[in-house]
Amino acid sequence: MNKNLRICAITTWPPYRDGIALYSARLYEKIAELAHIEVMANKTGFSVSNISNENGIVVHRIWSRNAIFSLLRTLKQTLKCKVHLVHVHYGWLLYGYFSTFLIPFFLLAVRLTKKPAILTFHTVIQRNAKIYNNTVLNGAANFVIFALTKLLTIFSCKIIVHNELMKKVLEGNYKCESGKVIIIPHGIVKADKDYYSKNVSSNNLTLLSLGFLREEKKLEQVIQGFYEFSKENANAKLLLVGERHPHDTGNYAEKLMKLISELKLEGKVHLVNFVSDEMLDRLIYDCDLIILASTKNYFIESSGALARVADFGKPIICSKVSKFQGELRDGYDCFMFPPGNVDALVKAIKILANNRELREKLVSNLKGNFGERDWAYVARLHLKCYRSLLRTS
Repeated sequence: MNKNLRICAITTWPPYRDGIALYSARLYEKIAELAHIEVMANKTGFSVSNISNENGIVVHRIWSRNAIFSLLRTLKQTLKCKVHLVHVHYGWLLYGYFSTFLIPFFLLAVRLTKKPAILTFHTVIQRNAKIYNNTVLNGAANFVIFALTKLLTIFSCKIIVHNELMKKVLEGNYKCESGKVIIIPHGIVKADKDYYSKNVSSNNLTLLSLGFLREEKKLEQVIQGFYEFSKENANAKLLLVGERHPHDTGNYAEKLMKLISELKLEGKVHLVNFVSDEMLDRLIYDCDLIILASTKNYFIESSGALARVADFGKPIICSKVSKFQGELRDGYDCFMFPPGNVDALVKAIKILANNRELREKLVSNLKGNFGERDWAYVARLHLKCYRSLLRTS
């Protein structure tokens, strides 16, 4: 197959397991069917080769978080590969504290070589977000975020975001040039078949919470909500499926295990660490309701956990935060609860457990909303963006 188009992607890459690495691997596996891909990836603590060929994708393990000269080495290797364009995947602090401030100048350097530079914002931060309680510290953080975001938008030829809310904030709050921001949705994992559970019983309900185990999600509140629900439904179960995010320190899982023990929920609440895709499919198939928790309302992004389960025919309960409001509508394709409101979570579980018609409505609308967003479709949209830039450059 003709692969004359040569693309360089700057991103994290498996076996590193953050959301952007998993996203990139699925995306470029599809794009690689039609183009040549060179990935400038992060070094990891795993035993992996510095240069490897994975499914037709050349992966260079070249940069490290917080390493001062990493981006210079990455730029040198990028130019050496003689690609047609460069695509940088950006998450806040993805490249480390120091390197984060160098990404705009990396983009500028690429532009000076007459190559298009594309940036995917995997997370947009709201203007004037309350990140710190200290007024001075919070003001300084917001100034830095504004300045950095402006530079990133200025030095990029095209900016990709995953939903309309992210686009609206960049164009409205950050005054990003009109027409520069395009929406390419997060790809979803397609289910082999519809495993929707119609005969749900409150007493035998299986709840599943999916995603990285991060303190900012306040999963203690999900456990507490399940505890209240289980008082009247003794055979219900809760599965917390996930692992520690590689950027986090400490062991949040131990705190959760301690809470499970204090509430005497052993045998009812289970922490499930990393599992294969096949096993995760089975866990999703076997559950009745899915809970997606978050508390950070100033992050606007697309949930990888939501994309993972959206096509599997399961009703979703999620926190009422920007992360999900950019993708879902409360009462239409999900049930939302205010973050931290345990009573509202318990109420949502009870309502969905006892209302088959509502469950079917939510599932039908959810599948309709996410229906065409498989990874092949998302890859085609990227290729369309790439080719349009090359025609105009």
